[in-house]
Amino acid sequence: MGLLLISLTACFTTNNQNSEIALEFVEGEVFIRLERGVSYQDLLELAEDLEFEIDRPLGNGYVVKVPKDAEPLWITQLNSVLIIDEARYNVFGYDYSISINEPEPTVENNELTITVNYSGCDDGHTFKLEHPQTFSNNLNIWLFKSTPDQDCNAYFQSEYTFSIPRLVQLASRVIIEDPYGNEVQLWPEVVPEESD
Repeated sequence: MGLLLISLTACFTTNNQNSEIALEFVEGEVFIRLERGVSYQDLLELAEDLEFEIDRPLGNGYVVKVPKDAEPLWITQLNSVLIIDEARYNVFGYDYSISINEPEPTVENNELTITVNYSGCDDGHTFKLEHPQTFSNNLNIWLFKSTPDQDCNAYFQSEYTFSIPRLVQLASRVIIEDPYGNEVQLWPEVVPEESD
């Protein structure tokens, strides 16, 4: 069964930030992370009880299929379930991780250069830098991977450079995150604590 990727830009209210954001997401999908200690079997039982389909793993979570245009209702319902740590739009698209150590993401001349890790049949997968559209001094940004997962085991580590939108440039603190829960603070620069 093939997956159809549909990009939408619209305003929604997220449950965890309570702010309007414009985002690109895969229609008919919700990304969830389970609470610590919860098994995949627990998720299977929940899916049977609530009648949703577990589509695929994504990062350290799962993508579940829900009816198109009903994503906000499912996000609200899933966030109220005890075994679910987080439910949100699938703003990440498909599986990837960002390099948080060597090489670290760099910001120079209003551009972000970051190394992205992914598997598939070939390299050159497509990513887009995404961010909330409502200004905040503290912003989390992420990449949306529009190239679907490929059924091959090759591993790629590719460097990408993105222009940083003006709204993001104005924030005092910016963190980039990925579907695995990896985070890197882009600015202000984190100064290591001195040892006594």
